[in-house]
Amino acid sequence: MRTSQTPQEWAAQLDLATKNKQPIKPISTTDPDMDLPFAYAVQSAWREHAISQGRRVVGHKIGLTALSVQQQFDVNQPDSGTIYADTEIPNGETVPINRLIQPRIEAEIAFVLGRDITHQDITTAELLRSIEFILPSFEIVDSRIENWNIKITDTVADNGSAAGYVVGTTPVRLDSLELSLCGMVLKQNNEIVSTGCGAACLGHPLNALKWLVTHKLSLNEPVKAGDIILSGALGPMFSLSPNNLYEASFGRVGNVRCQT
Repeated sequence: MRTSQTPQEWAAQLDLATKNKQPIKPISTTDPDMDLPFAYAVQSAWREHAISQGRRVVGHKIGLTALSVQQQFDVNQPDSGTIYADTEIPNGETVPINRLIQPRIEAEIAFVLGRDITHQDITTAELLRSIEFILPSFEIVDSRIENWNIKITDTVADNGSAAGYVVGTTPVRLDSLELSLCGMVLKQNNEIVSTGCGAACLGHPLNALKWLVTHKLSLNEPVKAGDIILSGALGPMFSLSPNNLYEASFGRVGNVRCQT
């Protein structure tokens, strides 16, 4: 679709907004002709620029996995973004919120793949065999759009609002785990601020992973062994503020922590 700028020009604006900590006006307002394929083209252009600058792709994030959020954005599917090695925050360490604009935190289940996935029509059994282990995780999200005033094209162009991630350090096998029933409790300084369960993520986190595989392969983008897949929030996101401790508990899946 014809728009006022090229994907590379939009990507440069978003990259500059990130570096300067200065959000831009909603792309959906500035460029109302932008459609979803073009927004993914912006994301791809930004990723190509990042790789050219030496950044390393380590996986993908899935967003808009809650039905209520899809209804809010008037869409019927999730979205995705890229995660980079240099955005990992070690478990228990400090999130550099001074480098971010308007950060929030989500508690999610992370899949780590043990083999490449090469076909879109993957079965559930094949998908299960492709998962090496899972980890409890936080996703740090941060919109480069003013005041989180976003529509689907804004967040897709903005790399799914991805900003960082934390994973636990004890891998867990999927054997005998029913992830749809996995509960999640997120606390800020021992006060509960968000709760949820695996069923909030497209009914089951595996559904989100299967969507991601199909989506990426439809764009001729690889899904590889070793990829980390952040499968989507199990409960509402929560705004990050300085000098706090955040911990999420996922039952048998384990715990993850960070601080600000």
